[in-house]
Amino acid sequence: AAGLYMIGTMSKHAAMDEGADDAMMLDWKGDVAEATGANAFFVMGDGAIHTPTPTCFLDGITRRTVMGLARKRQMKVVERVITPDELK
Repeated sequence: AAGLYMIGTMSKHAAMDEGADDAMMLDWKGDVAEATGANAFFVMGDGAIHTPTPTCFLDGITRRTVMGLARKRQMKVVERVITPDELK
């Protein structure tokens, strides 16, 4: 796990050097996974909240809480593969 923290830190610093606030981390297939220290949630054109399926990253308490709160407020949450091209 310590190696993952270092990769995240290095990625965030590289992104900040380019003017971004954080880096988007991809899984081993090149699909969106999470940010360097946060889960990823996107509101897409259909109005639903889309989040990557947790196949290669922690499906933790914060992520589950956000999804539960959204659903409690009648917001549709979609877990699926999200490609970097969709975020352009």
